[in-house]
Amino acid sequence: MGLVEVGTAIVLTIIMIILLASSIRIVPEYQRLVKLRLGKYVGTFGPGVVIVIPIIDRVLSVDLRVTAVDLPAQKALTKDNVEVSIDAAVYFRVIDPEKSVLSVVNYKSATALLASSTVTSVVIKDIKLPETLIRAMAQAAEAERTRRAKVILAQADYEASQLYLKAAETYTKNNVSILLRQIDALIEIARERNLVIVVPSTLELATLSTLALPAVRSKLESEEKK
Repeated sequence: MGLVEVGTAIVLTIIMIILLASSIRIVPEYQRLVKLRLGKYVGTFGPGVVIVIPIIDRVLSVDLRVTAVDLPAQKALTKDNVEVSIDAAVYFRVIDPEKSVLSVVNYKSATALLASSTVTSVVIKDIKLPETLIRAMAQAAEAERTRRAKVILAQADYEASQLYLKAAETYTKNNVSILLRQIDALIEIARERNLVIVVPSTLELATLSTLALPAVRSKLESEEKK
């Protein structure tokens, strides 16, 4: 065997090793290989070892994992015609590797464009409102809280005045109720000032109420000042 034949054999051996190495593909669990033979689709392969015929076969790898794509900021209008800028992200994954390769040129770009125009399910990450709108919303919220507080106080005052009116009507119609109220006020004043009031057993109820009247008036005046 001459040197030429030996050199040719070595070159052919190296080429065969390279072709053999390039014909073996190891596909991980999260990928699939779409194989085209002479330009014709022959199948989707993986995971595991896949044999590819060099020059004749062409394979395209497709990732089956969930992919996140940040969408460009979208302009939108609220119900009160305020323009807001919304940053969103769309999450998708390939279910049919064959269609993702044969039906669209770039499925990732196509999905992002489709989500930007006709989004059906997006996760909003951040909404940036203009500073003027934020201040206006804060002022509106504060005004609403103040209004509600005033309404509650006014409602409480109205209910209290109705109760006082009913009590006054009751006292006007029943003299005994007035006497009992005066005596109760006298007892309350004595309790607040740690006083002991001794009432003779022969003292009439009307006389006791007359004695209690100045104390009751004093208490009512102090309550009105508060």
